[in-house]
Formats: sequence, structure tokens, C-alpha cells
Amino acid sequence: KKFVDARVDEAYDTFVTLRLEGHDPVIAQEMAMRTLLAGLYVSRYDIVYSVIEESLWTRLPEEYWPDFAVHLLTKKSVHDILDRYEVNGDFLDRETHQPMLTELLGEISEILDGYEL
Repeated sequence: KKFVDARVDEAYDTFVTLRLEGHDPVIAQEMAMRTLLAGLYVSRYDIVYSVIEESLWTRLPEEYWPDFAVHLLTKKSVHDILDRYEVNGDFLDRETHQPMLTELLGEISEILDGYEL
């Protein structure tokens, strides 16, 4: 509990500091998440699920998110993106994190469009 509380406080401080410095809320949120998850393992499932949760919530009912994330991990195109960015537990510490999320969102959106959702 102390570890989690400390991380939450650090992430909050990061977010507030960046906003006070005039940074965009998206950037402040991204940096706060990096602070929160620093050194922790993040799986490919976590990444795909977070893209669905954060960006595609209007296209899919919430109860489909877990199964759809698993389904997406069967797609070669999704793995190709994750492989190209060498996604593993430490990818949040790299500058390629946001471009990878943008590319992944585009690919997942194309997959959804193919299902006419």
C-alpha cells in the first residue's frame, strides 16, 4: 500500500507540475502514467486493452473490451506494430511510446471498420 500511495503521489505531482509549466494535458497525463508505471511490467494485452479503453470506448460496449483485446492479439498486423516498436515491459520509458500507440490505434480502427462497427 505504501508503494502504491507513493507512486500515486509522484504521478500526481508530475501531472500538476507539467500543467503548471504550461504543457498540454495529454502530455502531462502521459508523463504521469510513465511515473506511475516506472519499472513495472506492462504486457501487450495491457497495451491493446488501454488503446481500446481510452480511444475506442464509443465504438464498443465495455463488456466486449477484454475479449476484443485478446482477439486483436491474434492479428499479425497488431503484433507487427508491437514487434517493430520492441514492446516489452520497459517500453513506457522510451520516446517511441506515443507514436506506437497512435499507429496501434489506427490499425485497430481499421480492423473495426472491417467488421463494420
